[in-house]
Amino acid sequence: MKIFVSKIGSVTKNIPLEQAIEITTENIPAIEGTVLAVEVMEDQKLYNELELCSGRLSKLHQGDKIVVALGRRRALRGFVGDIPTTVSVGDIIQRLSLSGVSGVCVSANQTEVGRPIPIKVLGAVIVNDKIANIKDFQKFPLSETLKKSAPLVLVTGTCMHVGK
Repeated sequence: MKIFVSKIGSVTKNIPLEQAIEITTENIPAIEGTVLAVEVMEDQKLYNELELCSGRLSKLHQGDKIVVALGRRRALRGFVGDIPTTVSVGDIIQRLSLSGVSGVCVSANQTEVGRPIPIKVLGAVIVNDKIANIKDFQKFPLSETLKKSAPLVLVTGTCMHVGK
């Protein structure tokens, strides 16, 4: 089934998606990286934007149909969430990050970011005749070793507002 989405979260930036997408409503995998089409269920005053693939922030409004991906999030000053054990059309989950990482919120810093925006699952996004997962669109393959080519800089700690 084809649907039209108004916004595509940057968590899916490596996937070639258009505003008109193909979705399936059956056998949605509840695994990290599954790409979902969802509908925003209510307006919020705080933390109410989605980072688009262009990097631009766009306000979310009730009724918006958007693309997100399932994931876990641990944010000291934001939302903490997990991947639901199952995902079906009509389930209500939450948008956990500006980029579109979504799941089941288990803790929220309501003073700074309010409540997480509830989103209703419409289906899993189909790309190349299969359910899309952001892991299938990596720009660089995983490697067990790194060749010495330049100094290596490691970031050992981060904060949600540092501009990672």
